[in-house]
Amino acid sequence: MILSYIQGLHLLRKASEEFSYSIDIMKLMKI
Repeated sequence: MILSYIQGLHLLRKASEEFSYSIDIMKLMKI
């Protein structure tokens, strides 16, 4: 159960990184 919790945090962190990355791309496209 603890292992799945750690995996969930890892996936969440990876998703947030990709989300912020896509936001940076959108900002670049606007300029």
